[in-house]
Amino acid sequence: MINDFLLVYGYLALVIALILEGQPVLILIGFLISVGVFHWWPALTLGIPAMFFGDWLWWYGGYTYGYSFIDKFGKYFFITKRKLTRLTGYVKGNNADVIFGSKFVYGTGHIMLLLWGIAREPFKKFWQLNFVGNVLSYLLFTSLGYYFGQSLQTWNWYVRLGGLILFIGILWSMRLVRQLSFFKNLTSEKDNGG
Repeated sequence: MINDFLLVYGYLALVIALILEGQPVLILIGFLISVGVFHWWPALTLGIPAMFFGDWLWWYGGYTYGYSFIDKFGKYFFITKRKLTRLTGYVKGNNADVIFGSKFVYGTGHIMLLLWGIAREPFKKFWQLNFVGNVLSYLLFTSLGYYFGQSLQTWNWYVRLGGLILFIGILWSMRLVRQLSFFKNLTSEKDNGG
C-alpha cells in the first residue's frame, strides 16, 4: 500500500515533505533511493529547490511577520523584544555560521531562518549561503540514508539473530522459572508434613 502510494505520488510527497521538514526526510529519501523506490537525479533535481523554497518560506515569514508576531504572542513563548534583539544581533554578526551550521544541526534550521528574516538580512545573502548549505546537507543526509539502506541486509540478519537469541532466552527463562517453582512446591510440601 505504501509502496503503491510512493510509486504514484512519491516525488510529489518528496517535494511537500522537503518544504515542511529537512534532515529526517533527506535520510528517508536516501534510504528510498537505495531500495529502488526513487531515482537519484529526479530526487536531487526536485529536492534541492523544494528545500530552498521551504527555507524561503521560513525566512519570508520572519521578514514579514516576525516582530508583529512577537509583539502579540511572544509572551506565550517566553520571548521578549530584548531577547529577540540579542538573537538578531547574533545572527547579523555570524551570518555564514548561522545559516550554514543550521543545515547540519537538527532542530535549529527553521528557527535560524526565522531569525534571519526578523534580522532583515538581505535575500541575496540568504540565497547564497543557504544554497550552498542546502546542497551539501542534501548530499550528506541522502548519502547517510542510502548507505543505511544498503546495509539493511546486514541489519536484517542481525535482527533475526537477535530475535532468535531472545526467543531462546525467553524459553530458557520460562523453563528455569518452572523448575524453581517445582522445587519450591516440593520443599513447602515437606515442611507441611506432606
